[in-house]
Amino acid sequence: MRLTYRTARVLQGLARRPGASNRQVADDAGIVDQGQVSKLLARLERLGLLCNENAGQGRGERNRWRLTGRGELVTHSIASHIDAPEGRRAA
Repeated sequence: MRLTYRTARVLQGLARRPGASNRQVADDAGIVDQGQVSKLLARLERLGLLCNENAGQGRGERNRWRLTGRGELVTHSIASHIDAPEGRRAA
């Protein structure tokens, strides 16, 4: 998986707001196209980084996304790279 800026924003947003809906995730990440956010969330779910707490519920229910343990590890890694001093950032 290639980690893009948009993907990092989605993961970081869900770390701050577990249980967010597709629209809330999109707003936090600055994604305007709802189709794009839906595809990205589905891809991250397939990779085991996200879990939809409302999966299998009735149609029309909003999604409630949260990070999995693996997603938390990736998000923590992103944060450590962002917070690292300039000379100590990983290449």
